[in-house]
Amino acid sequence: MQIKITQEGFESFTGFVANVEFKDGVSVGHVDALEAGTLGALYQVEEVTEEASEEVVEKTDKEAKEPEVIEKDQEEKVEAVKEEAPVETADSTESKAE
Repeated sequence: MQIKITQEGFESFTGFVANVEFKDGVSVGHVDALEAGTLGALYQVEEVTEEASEEVVEKTDKEAKEPEVIEKDQEEKVEAVKEEAPVETADSTESKAE
């Protein structure tokens, strides 16, 4: 089963609690009944239904695509800077004078 932390302040928790990994308040992998019971004693949790699980997967897929776009934008900016004429600075003029 998957569980979701519903306790105030932990709804979007990302990280580990004991051996269970969470992303945006939802467990990443399978959580057995004993672990779910233990976490339920520490936090307010609920079992994730199949519909909610699909929603989390869709959200995670979208987030995985965003870094590619950012990398392309950064590459384009780097190329644009490389194509610009070099700018002389105080350091570059001093080295030519020597």
